[in-house]
Amino acid sequence: MTDTPDNISRRRFVRTAAGSASVVAGGAAVLLAACERQAEAPTAARDLDARRWGGTMPPPPATRYALRIPAIVSPAALALAARPTTFDLGGGRLSSGLGYN
Repeated sequence: MTDTPDNISRRRFVRTAAGSASVVAGGAAVLLAACERQAEAPTAARDLDARRWGGTMPPPPATRYALRIPAIVSPAALALAARPTTFDLGGGRLSSGLGYN
């Protein structure tokens, strides 16, 4: 019996499926190993920085740009009006469209 695309033996199908599964599993293992090595890299850099600072770690940077939460307003208090207008696209080019306020 010949193995054509329309007529493939069960044995050949199982071998191909098992081979494909092993390739996928091997690729996943390599990818996970690479992720572990990448995760370890900052630790090595931190140790190098510690040696540079004389064995002590510098203080962590201060938190910057705290999240600003706007005041809560009722939608009734907002007045938006859509009107036809032109928008400057730069370079002297204008485009028409609907704009708010």
